[in-house]
Amino acid sequence: MINDPDYYKNLLLAIYPCRVPFTVVLKEDKPKRRLGTYYGKTCKIVLHTGWAAKHDLIEVAIHEYAHHIHYTEFEKARKKNAPHGKEFWQIYGQLMNRAQALGLCSYKQSPVLRFPDSSKVVMPSNGPLPQETDIPSLSQFLKNFINGVLLF
Repeated sequence: MINDPDYYKNLLLAIYPCRVPFTVVLKEDKPKRRLGTYYGKTCKIVLHTGWAAKHDLIEVAIHEYAHHIHYTEFEKARKKNAPHGKEFWQIYGQLMNRAQALGLCSYKQSPVLRFPDSSKVVMPSNGPLPQETDIPSLSQFLKNFINGVLLF
């Protein structure tokens, strides 16, 4: 595990340069139900490093970054407060595909985030994430989405 918040922030910005600044904080704890947390009002991503031996912090960082993009670049997301809705999973899938294309992480299948103390799985309700060849670039997706053009 890399113990430098700037490493994760720069990695996330390499995947997609978001519009709103954010901070990344590494917290040396092991909460029962969280691997990471996003605080929308302060634009802060917290990665709980106590689970780093069992879970990929890069995947957790990308998950929380998807919340940041969803919250800051989609007006509807702020109003609805649906943290794991369809739009969130589309953003997350785009980020993961882009990270894989850039060689920042590698997954043979769609990423799945499991809570450490249970068998609960958090993933899109509409099936596996799309593949890189099936979808436009993240920038194009976000541009279309903001303009009201749904791609999925």
